[in-house]
Amino acid sequence: AGPFAIPLTPNVALSTSFSRLNIRLKAWGYREDRAQFIAQYDAKRRCATVDQEAHETWVQLQDSWVVEGDAILDEVERLLGEGALQGLAHAEGLQVWQNVTSVVFKVQWIMAAVEARLDAP
Repeated sequence: AGPFAIPLTPNVALSTSFSRLNIRLKAWGYREDRAQFIAQYDAKRRCATVDQEAHETWVQLQDSWVVEGDAILDEVERLLGEGALQGLAHAEGLQVWQNVTSVVFKVQWIMAAVEARLDAP
């Protein structure tokens, strides 16, 4: 299981795409609980400010993390843009759409929170 629910469909390519996105999101550090994510992130941020070199390295890693998050969102956009949900039954399509929009919102929220912290003094 992962953030994206795998729809019940004979479309193997669609199921595979959502499975691949789940793997990428887990590797990226996706968390359902945004408050927990931010608390952990802030703790890591405090540790990274011990010295200037460590902080610069940490900021570069965070920038790469944001780029990867953008790439994941681009893959979701591509998948939906290709009409991935068109073959699903109406109720199943609605469930998938609700799930996708929820996951995408959380990814965007987390990325925005991280970027705001990176820009803060």
